[in-house]
Amino acid sequence: MLRAAVALADDGGIESLTMRKLAMELGVVPMALSKHVANKDELRARRDIASSAWRPPRREGKARSVIVRACIAMP
Repeated sequence: MLRAAVALADDGGIESLTMRKLAMELGVVPMALSKHVANKDELRARRDIASSAWRPPRREGKARSVIVRACIAMP
């Protein structure tokens, strides 16, 4: 859900992100999202927490492939 919200915000700006658009993107009804987040502000807060908590994986060897996978996984 968070990745879809970020993608929508990247495309049209955070002001264009609505719970209705997010629900359509995910193929669910808007009320289904209310089980996970109360509103757009809570969604933003979760996005901020997720992005600040992200850390690259720790692995030995094959540094380039680890870095590439980590970059691809970033929101």
